[in-house]
Amino acid sequence: MTEGLTGSRSVLQVHPTRRCNLSCRHCYSSSGPHVDESLPLPLLRGAVVEAAGLGYDALGVSGGEPLLHPPLPALLAAAREQGMRTTVTTNGMLLTERRPAELTGLVDVLAVSLDGTPESHVRMRRDARSFALMERRLQAVRESGIAFGFVFTLTQFTSTSSTGCPGSRLMPGRGFSRSIRWSPRGTPPNSSTARCRT
Repeated sequence: MTEGLTGSRSVLQVHPTRRCNLSCRHCYSSSGPHVDESLPLPLLRGAVVEAAGLGYDALGVSGGEPLLHPPLPALLAAAREQGMRTTVTTNGMLLTERRPAELTGLVDVLAVSLDGTPESHVRMRRDARSFALMERRLQAVRESGIAFGFVFTLTQFTSTSSTGCPGSRLMPGRGFSRSIRWSPRGTPPNSSTARCRT
């Protein structure tokens, strides 16, 4: 197996729902509060088992907002049963105190979406509460012991809005980010991974 953006891991990426609590400017899956499309758990479980049989050893869950998908813990448990590592990408706004407890032992890394400064983040998320609420929710994640970091989407609005690692304010001393080239037409972006110390 060749070394790539995900290291030597083969990652099964799933979007179990397009439902989301936000309508972000840069969302290429056209997810949002008024979209209610989800995949049934049996279908997702079958995909996980089949992928594991083909050599996939990691499951990445995004969306939509995965925390709005009730079967998320069961999906992660199915991946664990197959010996897979797991990641969940979230906007962080729904990480109430009970959420980390539901995910503990099921997720290896929680990736929180972050778009530069608080101002650029709010602009991209189209929600004035998006940055402050996400920042406040991180305390419960820290206390849970779940490893977490930040996913940074590079856009024409955020490319010059922050210096250094985008998560430096929220997680001093450690972290990662992934820069994604944004397509203004909404087509799936090309990804490039950059890890940095904050």
